[in-house]
Amino acid sequence: MNKLYLPALLTFFLSFAIQPTAMTQITITLNGNPPLCGGFATGSILASVSGGQSPYQFDWSNGQTGNPITGLPAGPYSLTVTDQDGNQAVDSIVLIAPPPLEVPITVTACSPPGAITALPSGGTPPYSLSWNTGDTTASISGLPLGQYCITAQDANNCAFIDAMELFKAEFN
Repeated sequence: MNKLYLPALLTFFLSFAIQPTAMTQITITLNGNPPLCGGFATGSILASVSGGQSPYQFDWSNGQTGNPITGLPAGPYSLTVTDQDGNQAVDSIVLIAPPPLEVPITVTACSPPGAITALPSGGTPPYSLSWNTGDTTASISGLPLGQYCITAQDANNCAFIDAMELFKAEFN
């Protein structure tokens, strides 16, 4: 019995295409906590990032890197996020703080008994006042000569201290 062997040509084609993964756009959401007291650097910003390819690089307009950033005064901030592929997105935020708390004291009666009034402004009302006499009102009267100090505190617990001295003026 004769066997017939037919040469078989086997050809294998390996075919595939590399398709880049769909580049997803980087999305930034900035959440800011402004300074509670005007004139202080106690604000912070947290960035939430999605899309792109992690890890991300964070470059802030004030020179800080990383996320979150803290110790911030009021003002504008922008963030550039760069993913591992070099894709970038930019977002910005403005931190707004209340104006600084101030408590100017005015003399409302010069000669003993004297009277003085504190006029708090700025900060975040309402204000609580405390004089070194124990009084808690804006105006105090019936005062002998001497030094009077006031501590004012606003709704954010920002404090301001001022002093005034009532003295007898000598005219020659």
